[in-house]
Amino acid sequence: MGAKRAPSQRPPGELLEDRIRDGIAGSLTEQIAIGLQVGRALSGWHGKKRYLEHLSSAEITIDAEDNVTLFGAESSDAELRYRNAQAFGVVLYELFTGRLMADHESEEPDVELLHKAGLPPAVVEVVTECLERPEDAKVIEKSTRRLEGMLRERLGEREKRPKPVLWIVVVVAVVVCAVVAWKLMH
Repeated sequence: MGAKRAPSQRPPGELLEDRIRDGIAGSLTEQIAIGLQVGRALSGWHGKKRYLEHLSSAEITIDAEDNVTLFGAESSDAELRYRNAQAFGVVLYELFTGRLMADHESEEPDVELLHKAGLPPAVVEVVTECLERPEDAKVIEKSTRRLEGMLRERLGEREKRPKPVLWIVVVVAVVVCAVVAWKLMH
């Protein structure tokens, strides 16, 4: 999984905006992975002094392998860094709340929806930092690192969970042993 950049034209894949609108943006882990790819792409381009003139879920595609691609006009205007940081916050907000800003009258994200969505506090903090502190030159990089840590933690938790098949085998073995022991005693 890695974010790619296709200049100007829309690359193949489903728009993130459509996935959000249709309520199929995935589990929290999948949403974090998507946000992480977007953040990595933005960080990489900002490191090369390249900025997107506009960023929204309508300029992000996801292909069949869940690779994210950002597209649209780019510029070397450093002032766009702050707009990109805030737009990254809006993309994360839409992704985690399932609410597209373009579909609502308000032009400001309702941060309370992040809390009402039952999101972990760390996710809420990442989104609100991007929305409220876009002037912080490193907010995208910081947020990306935090998303990466969250994803690692979530994937690690999934790997640590016992597999259902293993539990079934253990339960069956215990029951068989109990029945054999009971028969031997009687």
